[in-house]
Amino acid sequence: LAQILDAAKVLRPEGIRRPGLREKIAGAKAQFKEANRAICEDSRFPMTPQRILKDVKEVLPEDTLIFTDVGWNKNGVAQQYDITVPGTIHHPSGLATMGFGSAALLGAKLAAPHKVVVTLIGDGGFGTNPSVIATAVEQDIPVIWIVMNNSAFGTIAGLENANFGTRFGTVFQTPDGNSYSPDWAAIARGYGIEAVRIESADQFAGALRTAVESGRPYLLDVPMENIAVPTPGCWNINDIYKPSEYVSQGKLIKKKDGRYVIPKHGDSHK
Repeated sequence: LAQILDAAKVLRPEGIRRPGLREKIAGAKAQFKEANRAICEDSRFPMTPQRILKDVKEVLPEDTLIFTDVGWNKNGVAQQYDITVPGTIHHPSGLATMGFGSAALLGAKLAAPHKVVVTLIGDGGFGTNPSVIATAVEQDIPVIWIVMNNSAFGTIAGLENANFGTRFGTVFQTPDGNSYSPDWAAIARGYGIEAVRIESADQFAGALRTAVESGRPYLLDVPMENIAVPTPGCWNINDIYKPSEYVSQGKLIKKKDGRYVIPKHGDSHK
């Protein structure tokens, strides 16, 4: 981003003024936040992901280093979590490397031992890489795992259902149809760290505060509703998986070899 800014200053050293645009953006943000207020303050259980983010924001120090993983915890944080200190939020970005969050915070804590370091990670992502807890025990690295547990690969479940009408392999259930998830708190205690499975929305903030004050590796297993991230504006992950709609709208052309290309308009490139 810094390099892009430098290049932009070379191209347009005088800058570009768009009167009213900043105010329009600020107004849209305020409207979105206000529309989200009720679900952020909702006390139902399993918790709403918006309530989890609200409590995290209120409890953690402002300069906490937060690592996300893949899914709601990444997209929701990027969209709805107010970042006030540069360099405090770290995402795996578009590579979508599940399990990134559970390991990355260990290195961050070693690099910044005086800061609180936390990962917000889904149960799917955490399940791909829980063994890093052993490293935290062996090397005495006091970090906090917050497992946002919706018993699903939530984002993938939504895409699969939208395109194929099924959630096969993405919503975790027992053979009789009951929601299923490993007891991640029990597993974490098995590794030798302190851990709590949250049992009510009002318990979470206090448990997180205890984890921060403990100064030890700590895991919070937080049952969460599988609520889709709202997609206002132009960003919608479902669009990636619906090329047929773009063909019907004239935005894509399907070639004989099966490739999709963008049609030329004047001097635009494929």
